[in-house]
Amino acid sequence: DISCYNDVIAAQSAAHGALLIDAHALVDRIYTNGYVISGKQFTTDFLGGLFSLDGIHPTNTGYGVIANSFIDSMNHSLGTSIPEADLAAIAAADDLAQFVKPASAANPAHSTLAPSACVAPQAIGNPATPLRLTH
Repeated sequence: DISCYNDVIAAQSAAHGALLIDAHALVDRIYTNGYVISGKQFTTDFLGGLFSLDGIHPTNTGYGVIANSFIDSMNHSLGTSIPEADLAAIAAADDLAQFVKPASAANPAHSTLAPSACVAPQAIGNPATPLRLTH
């Protein structure tokens, strides 16, 4: 279950004081609710505008949404003022965005994903000590 890996990453991030951007949670929210850009309802569906034809890799628009999530988290947590990517401009130039339906005509609702059955593990290693790989 990917959630178990994400629990380890979250524990390590907290233990070492690193900023955590939860891309998995972002994709879950988009899967459930869709994402509106310029009046169009982008979804995770095939030809929904956020994932390429292979269904794995994001489109340019999808990468823009992910980038803005990183930017928002950094601006909020680190006090930076990085401007967001212009999703309207990216989507306008994205060939796979031409198939996206207007927001009023789309039905992005998917069933909510089940919560993880994992228990967050204890942090691995001492946060004051750099992690070292050994053979």
